[in-house]
Amino acid sequence: MVIDSLDRQLLNADSAAKIELLSDLINRSKDLSPILTANYLQQQKQLADRLEDVKTQAQSRLLLSELLYNEGLTDSALRMLRQALYFRQLELKISSGSSTADIVEDEGSPWQTIGPRSAIIWRTVLITSVLMLFGGVILMLLFSHRLKEKYGENQDAYGSFQLEIDKQKQQLEATIQERTRELEDQLQQTRAKDVELKKTLKRLKDASYLKNAFLSNMSHEIRTPLNGIIGFSSLLETELAMLENKELYNYASGIQQSGDRLLNLINNIIEISRIQANEIEVELHPCDVALIVNNVCEPLLFTTNEKGLKFKTKIPELPAVLADNAKLMRVLHIIIENAVKYTEAGFVTISAFYDQQRNDVVIKVKDTGVGMDASYMNYLFEAFRQESTGYSRQYQGAGLGLPLAKKLLDLMHGRIEIKSERGTGTTVEIYLPAIQEATEENKTTLEVRPIANAPQLGTLDIFIVEDDRMNRMVLQKILSKAGTITLAVDGNETMKIVGERFKKDHIFQIMLFDINLPPPWDGVKLMQQIRTDYPAYKFIPFIAQTAYAMAGDKERFLDAGFDDYIAKPINKNELMTKIENQLKLRNSQE
Repeated sequence: MVIDSLDRQLLNADSAAKIELLSDLINRSKDLSPILTANYLQQQKQLADRLEDVKTQAQSRLLLSELLYNEGLTDSALRMLRQALYFRQLELKISSGSSTADIVEDEGSPWQTIGPRSAIIWRTVLITSVLMLFGGVILMLLFSHRLKEKYGENQDAYGSFQLEIDKQKQQLEATIQERTRELEDQLQQTRAKDVELKKTLKRLKDASYLKNAFLSNMSHEIRTPLNGIIGFSSLLETELAMLENKELYNYASGIQQSGDRLLNLINNIIEISRIQANEIEVELHPCDVALIVNNVCEPLLFTTNEKGLKFKTKIPELPAVLADNAKLMRVLHIIIENAVKYTEAGFVTISAFYDQQRNDVVIKVKDTGVGMDASYMNYLFEAFRQESTGYSRQYQGAGLGLPLAKKLLDLMHGRIEIKSERGTGTTVEIYLPAIQEATEENKTTLEVRPIANAPQLGTLDIFIVEDDRMNRMVLQKILSKAGTITLAVDGNETMKIVGERFKKDHIFQIMLFDINLPPPWDGVKLMQQIRTDYPAYKFIPFIAQTAYAMAGDKERFLDAGFDDYIAKPINKNELMTKIENQLKLRNSQE
């Protein structure tokens, strides 16, 4: 506040008063701000130079030299000190009363032209000047010494700073090297893991290939004898029923049931493997629920009657469902067969209704069987898991039925819900998306026209290629009433018979070929060779019959040129249906 007051006075003061005010400001600002002090000193120096006030000129320059020295500006401080010394000498000369003439010396001895009093003054001035010069030299030496000290300090600081930089640089390089080693180790580990993953993937692919090859071979090796077992047992049942030999009929029926059970097991194993490998496809189309339920229940009537169960179905008129007919029959067969299997007394009922709110058709299967514990309900749809295990199991099975049923329903956009209680029974509800009935405008009417001279069952000329003797006997017996049967055991015999008959203008109407034949032939190669050598057979139906029933087998055989495909063990009704369909298709094309 005092400095601000003095600054305001400085604005209105005259020149002489300004010098005094600036001196006061310089003294007051020394401890506050060197920059402010230097500013006041500059103003005082300039004012003193303008007024030729040598005392103030010397004093301001001396103080300025001190400030410049403290700021490290040695050259400027020394120059300002010389100016202060000059004005100090000038002040002393003026104070002694010397005129300008007294101050100026001629070329001779200065002491000759002045009086005794002036000589004393000049000696005093000279001594003072020498002392001041000597003081300036000492001051310069002190400045130089302090400058050297500061230079040394700066050198030491620079050396320490350089050492610190080198240390930091070394630490940084060490950190970079360590991090680089870590990254290289991680890269090596990643590469090792990648190699291991590739090896694992190859092993998995090999295992998958071997599994598929094993399942394919197992399917072939099991289905081939099953074809004979089931075929002969079916024929025996028919013959024994006609002979009314109940005991032997029961034996033949037991053989067929065991064969069917074994066939069902292998079908489930292969089917669930195909689903897990995403190798199965569904063909969704409108399906009649009532018809499918009746077809599934009919074969189970004997078992329910034998066990003394009440077996009831109640299917009202319902909208068609969007599903795969064969897959839906498979699902219902699994559910209803399980209900019959695990029910020893009471009833098994199958009902259905339409849920208009969800647009679903619900098929409900309820039984009074053994039921299941609540702890097992969470594992119902896990493959190969059963509620009871070990040698004391009451009911036999592989634990594949419900998992397979759920997976098939998922593929058809349906779902399954199961409620069960131990000792009370089980209720299974199957939900399938319904489709609206076609209106009269949307219905398509197919015109069926009779075909002239179409071959009829009973008059057919059928050629069968089968290398297994039992299967040849079964097929011959199954198709004996369909017409004339010609048999061959391998490709060479087939080519011979077909060639000889062709020379006599004899063309077989149905060609039923086994795929697995003795080398160098197989069913595909044999079919293609016949159609190449005898173009007339391009219009004859070729049906592949094989024990290979893995994913893609049917499509592969159809793509190769076969007109249809049937898997062993061969069902008589299915085979006759395929033959009829092929004949109708060929005749319609004609």
